[in-house]
Amino acid sequence: MRISMFGVIILFMISCQEKKEIGTIDHLNGYWQIERAEVPDVVVKNYKGGLKLDYIEISPDSTGIRKKVKLSLMGKMKTTPNQEEIKLLEKEGDLIISCKTPYSEWTESVLHLSSDSLVISNQDDKKYYYSKYDIDQLNETGTQ
Repeated sequence: MRISMFGVIILFMISCQEKKEIGTIDHLNGYWQIERAEVPDVVVKNYKGGLKLDYIEISPDSTGIRKKVKLSLMGKMKTTPNQEEIKLLEKEGDLIISCKTPYSEWTESVLHLSSDSLVISNQDDKKYYYSKYDIDQLNETGTQ
């Protein structure tokens, strides 16, 4: 009886764990707009209507870059001169982004990735929620 109860508890714990939905790595390529950030024990910070984007480009060898892009009210894009070198790694079934600049190195975990949404957690357990930014619409109309 004790063994079967232990088995039920283990199955319950496994089923309650946060499920990570990771799509194809190709989904990372493109422009991402941050929607909100969650910090443990702190109020959620919303970024609605922000004019800053992250541009991510991943090569077939799982290396790439991430740059900050600022949109003007006129629809023009300006990239920052700095960029992060990134490398995608798989560690114990998780997708890890290893980031490097001339000044620092860190890792981030991908908690969710689809064609239109991305959730990343950093080493401080902050979670960043992104939505895919449709750059084609910006190019056609000048605004989104």
